[in-house]
Amino acid sequence: MSQWDISWCLGRDFNIVRTPYERSIDSAMMEFSGFINSCGLIDPLLEGGRFTWSSHRDVPVLSHIDRFLFSVEWEGHFQDMHQVILPKITSDHFAILLRMWTTHVAERPFRFEIVWLGTLGGWLM
Repeated sequence: MSQWDISWCLGRDFNIVRTPYERSIDSAMMEFSGFINSCGLIDPLLEGGRFTWSSHRDVPVLSHIDRFLFSVEWEGHFQDMHQVILPKITSDHFAILLRMWTTHVAERPFRFEIVWLGTLGGWLM
């Protein structure tokens, strides 16, 4: 991170939780949180649930081990990012999507003009 002056984002299965809220406390969890803090990384809000992995047992073990982390500079380019849990299909992991909070509404919605068919019709033949 210190070698390049660029913004960046890192997303993956870190295979470790970060806070007691995500699972039980251990030393690796504290080291991971220390890494995130020492690098000045942002761990955005997770929408749609607390956990991204399940053991698929009768009494499942649940963890939040998949996440995106990004630099402050990256957030400057892509503001108001959050993580969204997607439906789980076959994996023991929930896929996560990094998405921007948006309330932007286009000033004028797209409308198809039937006259375009006449213009394009000559080109298609």
